[in-house]
Amino acid sequence: MDQQVEDKPKTKEEVKDVMFSVARLTGGFETLIKEVEPSLTLGQWAALDLLVKGGDCRPFELSKKLSISRQLAWQTGKKLERLELATVSEPAEQTRAVTLSPTKKGVALVKAVEAKFEDIARTLTEEKPKIGLRPVRQVLTAVAAVLDAKVAPEE
Repeated sequence: MDQQVEDKPKTKEEVKDVMFSVARLTGGFETLIKEVEPSLTLGQWAALDLLVKGGDCRPFELSKKLSISRQLAWQTGKKLERLELATVSEPAEQTRAVTLSPTKKGVALVKAVEAKFEDIARTLTEEKPKIGLRPVRQVLTAVAAVLDAKVAPEE
């Protein structure tokens, strides 16, 4: 069942999806983040991105959504607070519930990274793009096949 792959993407969203996947696989995403905020790690970026796109949350919710320990979620929230990318609310007297919220600076950082991807997507979807997406799609397909084979249940 050989599927025909088009060289030119249909939408900018399709290009962005492919780019995010490739960037994460190749480490390019971390490089892009470091251009915007040098001290931010991929894990901290994931937490910030989740806060910006998903709204405020408590550290235990962050730990579940990112599949990390509660302690690491708390440390990540505190690091984002030190970088002024998020705030950690003070708990009410009767509770221990703290909430993580993105700051304006945090939202701006996420938008800045997304803007860089927008520029790349715009370049790739021009009428005469400088490169096609066929090689990228082929690599992603090959990687997906390898990953599928590793997680496939044994018979």
